[in-house]
Amino acid sequence: MIVTGILLCGSLLGIIGLQKHEITQQRQQKSAEGHQQIEDSEKRSLQWFSKLPTFGLQNLTADWIYLNFIQYFGDTTLREKLGYSLCPSYFKTLVNRDPRFVNALIMLDVCTALFAGEPLQSLQELQLSTETLKPKMEAVTIRPYYVWQAIGINQLLFQGKSLQAKQSYEKAVSWAKDYHDPESRRFIANMQKSITYLAENPNSKMAQIGGWFNILNNNPDKRTLDRVIKEIELLGGKVKINSQGQFSVELPQGTD
Repeated sequence: MIVTGILLCGSLLGIIGLQKHEITQQRQQKSAEGHQQIEDSEKRSLQWFSKLPTFGLQNLTADWIYLNFIQYFGDTTLREKLGYSLCPSYFKTLVNRDPRFVNALIMLDVCTALFAGEPLQSLQELQLSTETLKPKMEAVTIRPYYVWQAIGINQLLFQGKSLQAKQSYEKAVSWAKDYHDPESRRFIANMQKSITYLAENPNSKMAQIGGWFNILNNNPDKRTLDRVIKEIELLGGKVKINSQGQFSVELPQGTD
């Protein structure tokens, strides 16, 4: 089994290296005609990952899928021209390989829901991941309770299901109570505010702004940051960032 794993790793690294070289060469010749070819190459690579036998090395293949996704999402030039249509496929493939990869789940959720415009599929993949997640898990930098928060955000902002969102937030709080660090205490306090808003006035702008604000608290990349700030401003809020990089929202008078 060890020998098989070593051979698989070697083959995987070799094939990925060749694919990366091919993609790099293509990107050096970017042109109007070549953009779709690069996208097709990304799609073929993703299809290959989805069919690759893992031999018990699911985490390794999930890591490579995520690295490929980071490269895909970070190619601003191509994304502006071709969009984000592969985000849902990346999400599905990664969840099939490693539904406990919390760091990847959170980023793929935002990209699939916000940029690819597929919040229902994003919600489906998040819910599927919770079947194997546990409140406390080792070797994760992002706590599993953030997945329940992400589910609630999707339900609130993209489905308008405030009751379900409230229940997901409550689940997030329940999982967060297994931790006793400052980050988890702040998370619980923020979630309790959102739960209160939803209980008192489920259709309020305040609840929606709270949903967007929760995304800001998850250390978003600049593209996500700009998108979320725009959404908050459309609801009448104004995002402020202090010298420590912490976010706050100023609301107009009369916001319910």
